Amino acid sequence: MAINGTFSIFRLTSTGQTETSISDKIEFNGDAVTPDARSFIQTVNPIMSIIGQENDTPDSNNPSHLDETGLAFVGLEIEGYFKANDATRPFAPRSIRNWLKQGEQKNDDFPNGRFGWRNNIDNEFDLVPSADSGYLLEHWSPFYDYKNHTAKFLMKLRFQNEITDLNSA
Repeated sequence: MAINGTFSIFRLTSTGQTETSISDKIEFNGDAVTPDARSFIQTVNPIMSIIGQENDTPDSNNPSHLDETGLAFVGLEIEGYFKANDATRPFAPRSIRNWLKQGEQKNDDFPNGRFGWRNNIDNEFDLVPSADSGYLLEHWSPFYDYKNHTAKFLMKLRFQNEITDLNSA
């Protein structure tokens, strides 16, 4: 399947698959009717946090000293919206709901997560899942606006494994 959108989230099921070889994906900010000409991303917020250990220093004006103990969390917060469902494509919120409902964030081929991410504008956090690393779909919050026939959303992807695996392609 061709790559049509500026952004994409996709789910692989077995080794050797790529974004172009599957249909289990949602492309955003594209103009092709298939698969998702009505899916849009407004912001992508990468999050990187360290594990911090606070050490109290008694009898000091600076009672807390933060020791850096390494990178703890890498994730993406994605905000966007879907226009109303029509007959030309599947309704993307239903696909995301099904991904979470099926409870298959990992499998034997992808023990760290089987979701991938592509961003044609800034690709620092792009990833095709592998046996070594992947994204988990951690959170999905749709906000339905029935008057304007849209569904705004907040989605969170959580990266699993070494940060050096990101954008390794």
